[in-house]
Amino acid sequence: MKKQLLILIIILAFSGLKAQQYHDPSFFPLAVWWQTTSVASQYKDAGINMYVTGEQLTAATLGTLKAADMKVICCQYPYPLSQVNDKSIYGWIHYKDEPDNSNVDYYGDCTPISVVINNYKTMKAADPTRPVFLNLGMGVSYLNWVGRGSCTNQWWQYADTIIGHGAVRNGYIKASDIISYDIYPVNSKYAALSGSLNYVPKGVDSLISWSKIIERPTWTCIETTLYTTGSVLKRTPTPTEVKAEVWMAIIHGAKGITYFAHKTYPVFIETALLQDGFMLAAVKEINLQITAIASVINSPTLKTFATLSSSNTSVPVDIMSKYFNGSNYIFAVPMRSGSTTVTFTTTNTVATSVEVLGENRTIPIVNGVFTDDFSDYQVHLYKINLDTGFDTNKMFNSKLYPNPFSTSATLDLTTQNNFPYELSVTDLQGRLLQRSIINSNTYTLKRNELSEGMYMYILRDSKNRLVANQKFFIE
Repeated sequence: MKKQLLILIIILAFSGLKAQQYHDPSFFPLAVWWQTTSVASQYKDAGINMYVTGEQLTAATLGTLKAADMKVICCQYPYPLSQVNDKSIYGWIHYKDEPDNSNVDYYGDCTPISVVINNYKTMKAADPTRPVFLNLGMGVSYLNWVGRGSCTNQWWQYADTIIGHGAVRNGYIKASDIISYDIYPVNSKYAALSGSLNYVPKGVDSLISWSKIIERPTWTCIETTLYTTGSVLKRTPTPTEVKAEVWMAIIHGAKGITYFAHKTYPVFIETALLQDGFMLAAVKEINLQITAIASVINSPTLKTFATLSSSNTSVPVDIMSKYFNGSNYIFAVPMRSGSTTVTFTTTNTVATSVEVLGENRTIPIVNGVFTDDFSDYQVHLYKINLDTGFDTNKMFNSKLYPNPFSTSATLDLTTQNNFPYELSVTDLQGRLLQRSIINSNTYTLKRNELSEGMYMYILRDSKNRLVANQKFFIE
């Protein structure tokens, strides 16, 4: 089955349809939720690259999105479905938003899972080349939220497959190729949730952990307005809070962001974000920074590159580490408000400085250790040149063949630098699976206990400097 899936991905990559963008490592989806197409160019100017909408698109409205170079996830109404070769259509969305919520004012049942799964199958039959997007409610993160009615606290209704009580249960996630949810802590009317931004990444964690069979791209919606009269805080989220929510989600594994831009109080304003110049400028800055490093964000996460300690234990800081084009990156965000000083310890023992992206400053790093200050949800993004001190004037090439392979493959090294090299094999989450020392130009990489799938090999020299990495498949 996994071999067939790999073949399907390869076929789609050459199909001329949207599949190639769906897997494009330089594209990070930054969407806006259900906005009139007439303002698409204004959102494009703010760094938005996609509409997620239930609107019944026509030739005119789809044309407006295309003119603004805007992608769209929409319902399979007759006209967009007739345009299956149109590359601006990124994917399809379920007609019903948040089917996991109660259908009648917190007291009714949620939509039966079987109905949602059948709708998914219908959409996939109509167009198997594009992903189907499903957005769920805040019960994904706030498990005891009463808005799920009789379904409250039944977390297992989400998991794509749960085996128990003598039966196999399929959950809402089974009805998606892209799974999303929304929760708005600043706008919350519940005291236990209000202002607790960490509920945003908590939901991302939940959806990823509940995708037990296939890890689907997980998205989340981010608040940008004061859209309700019932919030405890009764204020618009600050730009710092919005940025923190976005990066909390990304650091915890979100593969797409959708901004909620409506306002309902004191009157309904669909495009409220566009009318808030201060917030719009902040969202634009966030989007442009994400877009500039999209390839970095989409690269495999390294689990063992960096650790940290926070001077204020009541302000924990979460991080994500990446490697891309000769540099390591650390994305860091506090999970609660307050101030702290963080000490980072990395495996890079040769770099002398750390660049703080977007802040026009550098930090000294000594023997892989550096410190920085955080206050009130302040996000810091760090770039470290991992190859400092490696003699790039001396040739180094590596080639693994065959790729894919089933039993073993040959790794050829062409290098004028000195042996030995350390070879690490990781999964795409950065978990170390194999480690070997290479002392010659040819090495046999054996499958051993690895299952079918995609992996990465990483080569470092004797000073722990990264010199090569490459993905490979086992079939």
